[in-house]
Parts: sequence; structure tokens; C-alpha cells
Amino acid sequence: MSSLIALRANTLDPQARVSVVGFSMGASWALWLATRLPTDVDAVVAYYGSQNIDFDELEAPVLGHFAQSDPLVSEDDLVEMHSRLLLSEKSFDLYRYEGTSHWFAESGTEGHFDEAAAELAWQRTIEFLARFVPATHQS
Repeated sequence: MSSLIALRANTLDPQARVSVVGFSMGASWALWLATRLPTDVDAVVAYYGSQNIDFDELEAPVLGHFAQSDPLVSEDDLVEMHSRLLLSEKSFDLYRYEGTSHWFAESGTEGHFDEAAAELAWQRTIEFLARFVPATHQS
């Protein structure tokens, strides 16, 4: 939280949009942060991390990438998160990647990395961020 506050306080462009991207536990924290500082987070990307919290305060759109088989994020976790996002009427897209396990998008994770799924997830992430947190250039 303090890093985001410091980033906002020290940016050259006070109107700059900020996204948070997290993997595994970092994804869960990214979702949590977006509900605690809703006016400071403009988009959230969560790779195989979920939160079963109240999303009513959330303002940022959410993109979630999830493994088909994940001992850390169960099917029940995803159903609960999906339901809470729906009830809160938030903008979100959640994707499951067939044949994958937790850490599928991290190349250093032997036995888990799935290049095709990682590339698709990354492409979706880039498109999502371009739509919700477009780059700004100062002259």
C-alpha cells in the first residue's frame, strides 16, 4: 500500500493511470489493494491468485488468469470470486487455461510452465492494459 501511495505522490504526471499485476500470492494482494485504494488503482491483472472478499469498493477492471488444475486456487475459490464480482457489478474477465497448473506463466518453474498458455495470457494482459491503462507520453 505504501509503495502505491509513494508512486502516486512522486509521479511526474498526477493524472497517470496505475495498474497492479500480481502472480500467485501477489495476485491476491493486488486484488486486495484495489479494494482498499480504489481511486489509486486503475486496473488489476491477477495470475492464479484469488480473493473472496467484498468487491463493492473496487473501481478498477479485473483480468484474471487461472490454471485448470491448481491446488492453491480451487474451483470453489474461482466460483466464489466470480460470484462476488458479478454481484458487485464490476468489469472483469476471468480465463482458465486448459492443461495448466499453478505457475504456468512463469518460465522458471520446471514442470509448470506452459509456453502457449503463457503467451496467450500475456497477449490478453497487454490488450487489457492498453485498453484500461493506456500509455501517456509527455513532450
